[in-house]
Amino acid sequence: MNKHKGLMQTVAAVALTVGFSLPAAALSVDFTKAADASSGNGYGNSLTFGSMTARAYADTGYYGKLETAQLLQWNTGLGVCNRDERKNCGSPQHQVDNSHSKDLVAFFFDSAVNFDSVTIDPYGKFDRDISYWVGSVGTDFNLSGNTYSSLEAVGFGSRTDAHSTVSNHALTVGLSGTGNALLVSASIAGGYTGNDFFKISGLNISAVTGPDTPTPVPLPAAAWLMMSGLAAYGWTARKRKAATAA
Repeated sequence: MNKHKGLMQTVAAVALTVGFSLPAAALSVDFTKAADASSGNGYGNSLTFGSMTARAYADTGYYGKLETAQLLQWNTGLGVCNRDERKNCGSPQHQVDNSHSKDLVAFFFDSAVNFDSVTIDPYGKFDRDISYWVGSVGTDFNLSGNTYSSLEAVGFGSRTDAHSTVSNHALTVGLSGTGNALLVSASIAGGYTGNDFFKISGLNISAVTGPDTPTPVPLPAAAWLMMSGLAAYGWTARKRKAATAA
């Protein structure tokens, strides 16, 4: 009796020790749906989706300095109208593009998140190369006055470029980095500018596991086999005991 009881206690202890591994909470932000709130309606305006605020910029200032632009929302996602396009912000210039001036959309969160992927969708058949930065800054941070080359000095990591092909289909681009801010622009990489046009239709993020959050350990295959064997042994022992008592 004590032998079997001790064995089953061992099984329970193993189960509690190895635990289960659950994925971090994921969240998808759909920019094809109406924003929860908006502020302003011209250059420097913003759109809010849950705990995230989006603003638009472009390098339309003197010597390529970033200035506020107008963030627009369409049924295929977010687009930008910059100051150089004010007289002609129709198709395709109403998209995030790098034709002449280079557009950028900044996403600010209340707290740090893991950036997993972004989905872009061209209105028409265009190239879809992007550049992006992940950083940790204040939620009211203003990019105006900075240049693309100075972003790393104000709280953002190094630029990452993702190159694709010409298409009229949506494309999901994998992201990497943790922070409370994400900048997405049409490519600014040398040799990859001038013909990229797209809307930003979605963003996928996941929660950050903090230092005080227990990190579950995946249950190894060997542990599964051991637990199955011990459980079977316990069931057989109980069956034998019942037969003996009868």
